[in-house]
Amino acid sequence: MRKKLLLAAFLCVFLVPVRLVFAQPYAATTVMPANPRPPVTSPVAPERFQGKTLLLLAYSIDNPRAGEAVEFLQDISKIKNEFNFEVIGVNINADREDAVRQFNQQHGATFPLMFDKTGELAKSIKLTGDLSLYAFNKKSDLMGVVPAVSIPNQKNLGQAFRVYADKVLKLGFIPVDEPVLGDRPPVPFFEAEALDGKKINLKLLYEQKPLILIFFSPACSHCRDELMFLKDLLINSEFKNKFSIIAVSRHNKEVTEKFVKEQGLTFPVLLDTGNVISGLFESFVGTVPLAYIVNKSGRICSKHLGFSDRVRDIYLMELRTLFAMPNKPLLLPSGYSGHDRCQVCHEKQYVQWSLTKHSNSFTSLKRKGKEDDPACVSCHVTGWNQPNGYKIDDKSESRMLEGVQCEVCHGPGYQSCSAFTGVKLKKKSADEWKSLCLSCHTGKESLNFNFTRRFPKVLHGTVPDLSKMTRGERVKLLREHTTKNDLFGNPASYAGAESCKKCHEQEYTQWSATPHASAYQSSAAQSAHEEKKHRFTTGFGSAGGYPAAGRQGVQCEACHGPGERHIKEPNKKGQEYIVALGGQCDSCVVEQICRTCHGPEDDPNFNFEQYREKIRHKPKP
Repeated sequence: MRKKLLLAAFLCVFLVPVRLVFAQPYAATTVMPANPRPPVTSPVAPERFQGKTLLLLAYSIDNPRAGEAVEFLQDISKIKNEFNFEVIGVNINADREDAVRQFNQQHGATFPLMFDKTGELAKSIKLTGDLSLYAFNKKSDLMGVVPAVSIPNQKNLGQAFRVYADKVLKLGFIPVDEPVLGDRPPVPFFEAEALDGKKINLKLLYEQKPLILIFFSPACSHCRDELMFLKDLLINSEFKNKFSIIAVSRHNKEVTEKFVKEQGLTFPVLLDTGNVISGLFESFVGTVPLAYIVNKSGRICSKHLGFSDRVRDIYLMELRTLFAMPNKPLLLPSGYSGHDRCQVCHEKQYVQWSLTKHSNSFTSLKRKGKEDDPACVSCHVTGWNQPNGYKIDDKSESRMLEGVQCEVCHGPGYQSCSAFTGVKLKKKSADEWKSLCLSCHTGKESLNFNFTRRFPKVLHGTVPDLSKMTRGERVKLLREHTTKNDLFGNPASYAGAESCKKCHEQEYTQWSATPHASAYQSSAAQSAHEEKKHRFTTGFGSAGGYPAAGRQGVQCEACHGPGERHIKEPNKKGQEYIVALGGQCDSCVVEQICRTCHGPEDDPNFNFEQYREKIRHKPKP
């Protein structure tokens, strides 16, 4: 039963993938239709899109919001190589090609453009209106669509598309109404009239007692399940009359009134005429159910998208925490429960984990299109190859176990959580922790990993003081901590390429003919700001590095790490010495070195697979 509910929740949030080149989209909103229509094959299947997620913008330049949409697609295309996706615009003004090209030029668009001259493509994807954003996975199955008509006019369309794209591509975008690193954002204020004629002032309600605000559609079975669950909590549970419910319907008055009467709903139900209320919430892009728990200070404590047994349990734990009630963890009796359950009781530890690469380790797989490769997935998920752990062939249920979560280090919650078991586990020794870490951080997949130096960075006691930080500062901190800056972890000084030449003359000669060697002479280097000079020099700002003499250009040590200790002890490599790279995994190690300079902002067209062949050392004859 649990598996069926989890799958049902997933289907409500995302469409059932239909095995097509361009498959069938949502209707006017992103609610799952009762019976998916028969598959329709698109007449277009560009080969370059195979193996990558595709964002497809279907648009008419007559739509007043088309400019916003085109600018969004152009802006997000700058990071497509880093995040392993493609973009394409499909224009339906087939008889006005010159006008369309001029329109795109005015909005700075350089992304690939196709004209739907016969109208077959719009028909195949069942285009809603004349402006919609579609997402297809790397197998060309439809993942979902956001029609512009479902986004309120007062809301920035590009921002709404970005929120949806982040769900699909894991870009790290955080909507302003989503809690982050302990920050609970204020709920947007609104006044409205309920179906029964009563005036609703959101502030007056949450000041009296905490409330749950839920966007729903009477046509959505999972919305009905969630509303019935919340109704029962309000009437028959330990939370009886302790909180309020405000339900915002995404359907018309007639259908909503019938639903309210049939279900016996007694809490206020509002109509979102003209998307006025949903337009206040940045997280809302048409997908329901979407719910927020709001405390008496008007702060959003948590957000839930979709409904399942897992969400049901998390609701109970969150409400017990909110009301300071006894709160025994609701974990799965076997298998892995996921970090969403852990964070309810361990907020500080969760915040610290969020500031590590462990938290977004699965994203690195998606960026390389390796999320279906067992050899790669095993160290980027929770409970791999374990009972009720992550399964590649069951993404809907395993989604909650993406990333290196709490239970990877501590074991499945039903065994390791003392509040659940009543038994306190023996603490691991340093050798046990080291063995666990090295099971994934091998020499091939993890660059210069040193347990003694790296382990303290994942300890929960290292969480910084966030109490005086603004939300913007917290978001900035999150991005900084999930980006690995000290790649080499090598305490040595830089020595310069001339020192390498003595033992590696062939490699030195080959390097001298690459763009790396003359990078500092480029016009970009001459005009680079101080913080960008590392892209054209070696060891910038580090001991022995640029501006020391002979450190111009991207030299050997820019890729292999500072070589002072290696020069003194040439037979030693690896941890705290030079990095050979010959036996390293390109995706895990080599590319991350390249992208310290070839990032999306500085080099949006950088293609690692093509570029590495230009700079890779050729084997000796």
